Amino acid sequence: KPYDDQQEMFKDAFAAFGLRPQDWIIEKLIGIWNKSSLLATPYPETIQALEQLKSKGIKIALISNTFKRSVDGLLEKLGMDRLFDVVCWSYEEGHLKHDTQLIEIALEKLGVSKEDAVMVGDSMETDIAGAEKAGVTPVLVDRKGTREYANKVQSLTELEKFME
Repeated sequence: KPYDDQQEMFKDAFAAFGLRPQDWIIEKLIGIWNKSSLLATPYPETIQALEQLKSKGIKIALISNTFKRSVDGLLEKLGMDRLFDVVCWSYEEGHLKHDTQLIEIALEKLGVSKEDAVMVGDSMETDIAGAEKAGVTPVLVDRKGTREYANKVQSLTELEKFME
């Protein structure tokens, strides 16, 4: 759901786990969250890889469980907002990434069938499991090369082999 402030967001998250943290803990988390947003940078090949895919006419969606307000302006600041045809925030759509419905919403907005889609992510629990359940080809980003999975890349520049 949308939140007016981060304090409310963190309190709800703790409440969901049956926890009641002291105020200083929430303030510390807000500071860490904001610092991470300020210092965020994409991996070195990210923009180039996305631009290359776009130049080939490939439609690209961003699907995220992140609260949009926490990254407001970040995509624009990094020059990445122009690279996505569709952006789906889980809280706006009412479904998390591992839920097939969020993937289906993104595909519908893109005008792409699940047979023609590839979902790229670094989380087995959300990205890969969600893609598998939705019938979309999953590709694991394993930058350290430490996980076993048939469809995996260490760099986004390797994605083209899954775009045939």
